Amino acid sequence: MCKRLVVCVGFFVFALASFSASAQTEVLDNATVSRLLSKEGMFGECMAKINKVPVIANCPNTGWVSFSCDGTYNSVQVGKMSYGLALLAYSLGKKLYIEIDDTKLHDGYCFASRVDLRN
Repeated sequence: MCKRLVVCVGFFVFALASFSASAQTEVLDNATVSRLLSKEGMFGECMAKINKVPVIANCPNTGWVSFSCDGTYNSVQVGKMSYGLALLAYSLGKKLYIEIDDTKLHDGYCFASRVDLRN
């Protein structure tokens, strides 16, 4: 019984490690916004083009990131607040700290799971 338990626990740990290794996040610090996009029914309904390009596997190298304003990956309120921070950074020439998640995509573009406005 003990041997089976050890094998099962070992398999579970291996499976968990394999899964977490495939999910990647990337931090883009001091990013500037060059364009904003809002489109109903596409791209999570709001995106920003930033000067830093995510290099993680599933993200295209265009600099565009989605904030999921449609509520797919976070609440609509959080998505619009993140888009608002990108708009504020664009308007005031400020920089952003952005965390990108390549496991959550909107029409092929990666989701920004966290957005901070820099001073």
